[in-house]
Parts: sequence; structure tokens; C-alpha cells
Amino acid sequence: MNLSFFNVSILTYWLSGFLLLILPAQLPAAEVYKWTNDSGAVHYSDTLQSSSAKQLDIQAAPNAEKVEQAKKREALLRRTADDLELSRQQREAQQRQAEKEKRKQEKLRGQAEREQEEKQTETREGNSEGHYQKQWQQQMPPQYPIPHPIQP
Repeated sequence: MNLSFFNVSILTYWLSGFLLLILPAQLPAAEVYKWTNDSGAVHYSDTLQSSSAKQLDIQAAPNAEKVEQAKKREALLRRTADDLELSRQQREAQQRQAEKEKRKQEKLRGQAEREQEEKQTETREGNSEGHYQKQWQQQMPPQYPIPHPIQP
């Protein structure tokens, strides 16, 4: 690949792009002069009529195409903003729902733990009739006869 050709090509594109940006900005500017005659009437003209005339810098109104593009761009931005707002609201609603579900699960877990603790306490202390339930009775290991040596 020829590097000098590549650099010239890039320079050409940059220069043409720069000229395309500058030229349209200068075209719509037209010279307008304002002066007041002897009777006090104010006049406007595109040619210099009097030495007391002042040159005015008047910007041309945007053409219909630019106005239409601006309206489309504004509508697109509004739709995008509305979509982003809607997605934010949905995300916040999902977060609230997840937090609510988490609190509910924690509450149920706490309830289950309390119920289990109450059941274990009741089982350890005995039921309402004062009897221990079989599962908490201490099991003694079986005792087998111990062989003793025979004395002669």
C-alpha cells in the first residue's frame, strides 16, 4: 500500500469536508443596510444608499427542510426519553417487587424458625400433660453380661 497516496487521500477528504462546512455558512448571509432619511423615516436596502447607513448582520431563517429535520430529531429524542423513562419505571417496579418478595420470604423464614423452636421447646419440656415424648427420652446403651475369669 502506498503511504503517500493514503496521506494525500485523507488530506483531500479533510479539506473537502472543511470547505463543505464553511461555504454553506457564508452563503445565506446577505448585506442589509439601514439608514434614516431627513424626515426621520427608517429605510432598509441591500445597497449602500447613504454614508450614514449602518450594515446589519441578519441571519437567514432556516429553510423548511432544516425545520422538518429539527422536528424529526426532536420527536425522536422525545420518544427515546419516553422509552428510557418507561424502562426506568419498569426496572424500579421490578426492584420494589423483588424487595417485597424478599421481605415476605424473610418473614416466613422467621415464622418457621419460631414455630420450630416452640415445637422443640415443648418437646424438651414435655407436652401439656407433663410427659416426655419418646423421641427425647435418653436411650441407655444395652448392658451385656461381663465375663469373669473362672477361679480354680
